[in-house]
Amino acid sequence: MPNHGKSRLSKARLEAIKLKFRQWRYSQGPPQLPRPGRGCRVAVIIPAYNETPRTLVRPLLSLAVQSGVVFDVFEVLVVVNNSRRQARRRSREFLANQRLLRWLESVAAGSAKDEAGKIIHRSGLVVHALDKSSLERTEADNHVGHARNVGCLEASLRFLSGPWRERGILAFTDADCRLSPNYIREIIATFDQYRCLNGLSGALAHEIDETLPNPALVKKAFDAHVGFSDKFYLARGLALKRRDGLRGPVLLAGANMAVSVSSWLLAGGLPNRPSGEDYYFGRAVEDLPGDVAATDRYTVYPLIRSSERAGLHSYGRRVREITAAVAAFVSGDSSRIYIPHLHRRSGFINRLMRQAEAAPLNQKQILSLMKTYGCEAKALGQKTLDGLAKVYNQQAARPRHLRDYGRLERRLWQALGDRLPVWDATEKIIQSEQA
Repeated sequence: MPNHGKSRLSKARLEAIKLKFRQWRYSQGPPQLPRPGRGCRVAVIIPAYNETPRTLVRPLLSLAVQSGVVFDVFEVLVVVNNSRRQARRRSREFLANQRLLRWLESVAAGSAKDEAGKIIHRSGLVVHALDKSSLERTEADNHVGHARNVGCLEASLRFLSGPWRERGILAFTDADCRLSPNYIREIIATFDQYRCLNGLSGALAHEIDETLPNPALVKKAFDAHVGFSDKFYLARGLALKRRDGLRGPVLLAGANMAVSVSSWLLAGGLPNRPSGEDYYFGRAVEDLPGDVAATDRYTVYPLIRSSERAGLHSYGRRVREITAAVAAFVSGDSSRIYIPHLHRRSGFINRLMRQAEAAPLNQKQILSLMKTYGCEAKALGQKTLDGLAKVYNQQAARPRHLRDYGRLERRLWQALGDRLPVWDATEKIIQSEQA
């Protein structure tokens, strides 16, 4: 059996894991769930915010029909969360979360009235609902990274009390994702084959939400936006980043990522950001000793749809922009389809913070960066630029784990939302239709 790198943690690293684990355990209170069975290897963690059972059955039904494994080797943790403010105000999102929690309880109890709930219960799939929605359990933040960390902490408590300990596997996916029937089997097999493995990503194949207007055209515009079609992921085989010299990041999407318990802890968990938390966490895992892998032996099928808590780095917000651009084109209000420029927009947002970290940001520097990344800078007021620079400088002066990235993104969108880089994808979309 190949074993690239060390298969066991040193005593110092294990003590660091235990210390961080104790700190996070104290901050979150006692575990909500009992110990898992001794054979449990994988915890599938699904954050859910303002979701309906109709959406959540996509991952749950696909997990209920996994092949080549028994249900004793994995379990599902659905983290239902909203902010404390939303709970106090009994907002629309809070009420949706409460309905979802009741549905999950009915599935576990075998009293669900819908056919999907009955199938999930009869399958034997172990599904735990973590309530971070109710007022007595919720917290100030409701970012998706925080939700994933809550699930990871609960799963780690369970793994570290059992035989797999730090080698337990945390598999991240989203509430709208469908998973191939060999998802669990291949994750376990790959971690068993490469004992040095810190993280793993599978193939992606995006599926369109058919309830969107003009779904076929939105799908083509989305593929043009992200710079690839689903064919990009085929015939990639299995490769380890360091061993095989893979270029670029491997762990990119929170919907398509599996890591060991030790890697999650040593990477510091997912950053508390409104979006992009998966990207930054993936970089931290890839920097750890050991290796990460990419494979096409299993597939994750995310749904192209708008997201209720999407930040500027997320596909959810961009899908809203793409849907609006396509609608304007179809209605004749626009003769072209202008969609967000993924790389320029991300580059601009990241450079703003790096510039503020290096030295206080000013309006001249903001205008220079806007020009570099293709933002529209005409008729932009001094007051707007000064206000944006002030917010970035305030947050850059704080430690990274204490920064309010949500405030930064809201302020940036308010100041420059309609000026962020876009590109004309009309010809590329037409070519894809003719192909």
